[in-house]
Amino acid sequence: MKTSNFSDTVGAVRSPAVLDANDAAAPYLLRQPVSDREQKLLGYELRWSQATAADKSSGSSDLTRLLDRLNAIDPARPLGDKALVFADCTDADLALDLQGFGLADRVVLQLPKLAPANIAAALPRVQRLRDQGFHLALGAQALHPAYASWMPLVEFVFLDASAEPTKVALAIKQLGQSRKINVIAQRVVTRELCTRAIELGFGGLMGPYFAQMPASVRSAANPAQATLIQLIALVQREADVSQIEQVLRHDPALSFKMLRYVNSAGFGTGREISSFGHAVMLMGYKPLVRWLTMVLATVTDGSGAGMLSRMAVVRARLLELLAQDAGLAAEKDNAFILGAFSLMDVMLRQPLDRVLKQVVLPEAVRDALLHRAGSLGTLLRIAENCERWVTDTATPPDDWMGMAVQSVTERHLEALAWSESLGI
Repeated sequence: MKTSNFSDTVGAVRSPAVLDANDAAAPYLLRQPVSDREQKLLGYELRWSQATAADKSSGSSDLTRLLDRLNAIDPARPLGDKALVFADCTDADLALDLQGFGLADRVVLQLPKLAPANIAAALPRVQRLRDQGFHLALGAQALHPAYASWMPLVEFVFLDASAEPTKVALAIKQLGQSRKINVIAQRVVTRELCTRAIELGFGGLMGPYFAQMPASVRSAANPAQATLIQLIALVQREADVSQIEQVLRHDPALSFKMLRYVNSAGFGTGREISSFGHAVMLMGYKPLVRWLTMVLATVTDGSGAGMLSRMAVVRARLLELLAQDAGLAAEKDNAFILGAFSLMDVMLRQPLDRVLKQVVLPEAVRDALLHRAGSLGTLLRIAENCERWVTDTATPPDDWMGMAVQSVTERHLEALAWSESLGI
């Protein structure tokens, strides 16, 4: 999404690129999360790593290419029943007919900043988008009187979280006087900015603040995390099922959560699993390490815990899918575990080297975690790069592991959809 920065520190606009899905420099999909002020997921802002020129003759643009990709996942609910997609809408997009996209009610379009002389004339086109079911958003231009005629159609406004606090507070008050508008803080990249944005009255937060290491480091994992680390160790050495279930009896809530996940559509076991012993019988021990690792990624606590869990689960699934596409199918379980553990230092609030002393991981996974080394390390760098556009520094990975860029984008969207199917 093109940033309308409240503090007027606008990032450089990239030159349009030629779209070629097989070109290593072709645009690929980038995301950042959007949450409400309670830090529960609203959705994801999605954009391409670089802009491509709109083709008026075919009606193709960055926006329509994104909507096409989402339609391929699910034309009604591409990211599940709850998550919205936030996407940039350019001046050229206002002239396109987007009626054919059935997912309109799951998409929030950030409208472009126009020359003052063109704002009134564009109102019918903005109205058409709203009539088609799209949710609409503006940036800081929403504060300008020239956009008053658009405001009854707008649900979201994005302002820079790092702007001068007095100006932000006045802006939020001004926007709240006319009608109920959800004012979202942009560029929330630290926990301090998150706290400040909530105190200023923002209704939502955009940015990976929750992935920053908390100021307070823990000496030990929380009880649920400690139990799961113990279970992973038991499963890795294929301990007797009765011994494993004895550990689970001390935490019925955790047992319930584990069974809910493994019976979700995302795991696709095809059969109702009623106990840990039943899971071992049907799946064997090795797949259960993957299962337990994912559950470990979802029992974090503290500010932004749910957002952090989602990020880890998306990474895990994306790395698993990419491993298969990169000819590393034998490593797909390790790739999943790598993704889940890639944020474990933040989840456990402990340095990574201390975390790795508590659980035995394959050497290839450890090397990828600590040094981004080997093939798994390269896959992790690709996944991380898909999250790095918030500071306008996203650059193509040096090595795509022989994968088409378009394929990585498709896998990225599949991983997002899969994570939402789990009901985290």
